[in-house]
Amino acid sequence: MAVLEKIRTKMGILVSVIIGFSLLAFVLSDFLGGGKSVFSNNQFDIAEIWGKKVTIQEYEAQVEKLQDVYKMNTRQENIDEKVIDQIREQTWQQVLEDNLLAPEYQSIGLAVSSKELLDMVQGAEPHPYIRQIFSDPETGIFNRPAVLQFIKSLETEPDQQKKNYWLFMENQIVRERLMTKYYNLMKKGLYVTKVQVANEIKDNQRKVSFNFVGVRYNTIADSTIKVKMSDLKNYLKKHEALFQQEASRDIEYITYDIVPSADDFKATKEWIESIYNEFATTEDIKQIVSLNSDIPFNEKYLKQEEMPDTLKSLYSKGKGAVYGPYFANNAFYLARITDVKNISDSVKASHILIRPAANTQEAVKAAKATADSLLAVLKKGGNFEELASKYSSDGSAQKGGDLGWFKEGQMVKPFNDACFNGKKGDLTVVETQFGYHVIKITDKGKEVKKVQLALIERKVEASQATEQAIYQKAASFAGNNNTSEKFIQALKKDNIVPRTANYMNENMKEVPGIANSRELVRWAFKAKQNDLSGVMEFGDKYVIARLSAVREKGIASVEQIKDQLTMMVRKEKKAEQLIQKIKQQLKSSSNINDLAGKLGVNVENANDVTFASYALPTIGFEPAVIAAATTVPLNKLSDPVNGNNGVYVVEPTSETVAEVSEENVKSRIYSMYQNAVGYEAVNTLKKMAGIKDMRAKFF
Repeated sequence: MAVLEKIRTKMGILVSVIIGFSLLAFVLSDFLGGGKSVFSNNQFDIAEIWGKKVTIQEYEAQVEKLQDVYKMNTRQENIDEKVIDQIREQTWQQVLEDNLLAPEYQSIGLAVSSKELLDMVQGAEPHPYIRQIFSDPETGIFNRPAVLQFIKSLETEPDQQKKNYWLFMENQIVRERLMTKYYNLMKKGLYVTKVQVANEIKDNQRKVSFNFVGVRYNTIADSTIKVKMSDLKNYLKKHEALFQQEASRDIEYITYDIVPSADDFKATKEWIESIYNEFATTEDIKQIVSLNSDIPFNEKYLKQEEMPDTLKSLYSKGKGAVYGPYFANNAFYLARITDVKNISDSVKASHILIRPAANTQEAVKAAKATADSLLAVLKKGGNFEELASKYSSDGSAQKGGDLGWFKEGQMVKPFNDACFNGKKGDLTVVETQFGYHVIKITDKGKEVKKVQLALIERKVEASQATEQAIYQKAASFAGNNNTSEKFIQALKKDNIVPRTANYMNENMKEVPGIANSRELVRWAFKAKQNDLSGVMEFGDKYVIARLSAVREKGIASVEQIKDQLTMMVRKEKKAEQLIQKIKQQLKSSSNINDLAGKLGVNVENANDVTFASYALPTIGFEPAVIAAATTVPLNKLSDPVNGNNGVYVVEPTSETVAEVSEENVKSRIYSMYQNAVGYEAVNTLKKMAGIKDMRAKFF
């Protein structure tokens, strides 16, 4: 049964790496677009890919499978919402893979045969994960007979969950192999042409130094450039590709934080004062703490330097000394020394971990019996290191169970207590959530004085009356300002600066800064522009939001990007003016210095620039200027160049031609293509598949 434990241990890596492998290409592309969902014939559809519907039932069935794998891997029956969200996302990526790549595999006859799977599991070159699970930890030698024995044991294994677990692993191995084959097929079909190599050499071989002059766009006042609505529409029509967008929303919102009032502080202080006498005199301090404190009783013993600064003065006092009440970290506290001991600061120990083979009473009893038997053998003089190497399912087995030195609190509590309360040389068995540990205390550090503290913490929290008062304030504001115009005017009148959340996509889990606010995102995609949310509660906040912008998937409208279009059209018009001005001066200029004088600008220069250069030292990202400088003949003035920041004229003054290896260039281009295969393939499939992501209807 140790094999199953190794599978569980490695499965965390397997699941994350294999799914991560599958995610790699997908994560690089944004699949979170998709149009609005309509609750009609497709009310149960969660996605549409290549026109094929994926239902919520299919999706949830896969989510449940991954949840089962997670539970088996972590030995947890309950999964928190954050982990469930991660599992849903992993499932979504798997749905994408199944529906994007699986049809591709089928169309080209790509498959993994049963013989190939058998070879990956138990052949001469098994899959890395199979090799990792079934290899001797000391020698690294793959144990093929152990694989065969394990697979055969599954035939009579009564626990169907374990069988499903193994089948899941096989399925993921097949997925990875298919994807690898698919990408390798494309990689094998790629090659670099002679023309590509020649162009790349040309772009990088010639280095040019040049002089240039430029007239910046900011030399023309914006107010002198008239931009009409027709100009904006024409510019957008000519440059539609630049303004493609995914569906998104902007909101502006105000919050009413649920915070304690002065009365709440007073009431909390009075409460902790009222319990002082009982806390200071009780003999059952643990019960008082468990019944009254916001934090549990901590049995750990502390050195003076480990105590909070406020309480360090207690260290020199005896058992029973009390400090407080005092206020810190938005809470009132009482502290009392419950015990004083001389304890080793650190312990060195070894252990043999016996994990139950299953979550059953029989398996737990069997594990305890094995641990007790080993303890009996050790007490009769058995070799701890040999037994640890043979029986322990912990990674320390390779070192004879040696855990080295560790400080108090580093290990789980039962293990920690056995080590720090025992004596050097002690042998004992303790149970933890990991199984049964046969422990040997091999050494103990020098003993030092430590104290045990009992703390009662009472956080200052908003009372129901306070919370209701804050809600009434928020509700009053929302009621009195129930239109977009009133909302905006009220903010101005009260000098309230709203917070904003821009470009929210439909599948965002929460608005940044507002915990667990998924419902606010859902509201934003159901509402119309300028709608108000009313009062919504998220954690310790009441929120009132206004939907300030709506963007649907496709080409942005002129109204949505009016400011951006205006800036671009204005720059274009300025460029036209400057080009005409510079052309006029070029007619009578014999060199670049002459032109600079007529334009009233300085001559600048740049050295060793190639066609492939990214930017220029003094003017930044100007690809058009670089292109002109590397193509114009030496000592000739270029025509005006329309750049990002102004209009320029260049004059190449010198050049050098470097020797470039054709083979190196070819290898670099080929490597670039190889690395881009996964992303480009999936990105292309994504565009072709017409993916509709409708998860927001359900989650």
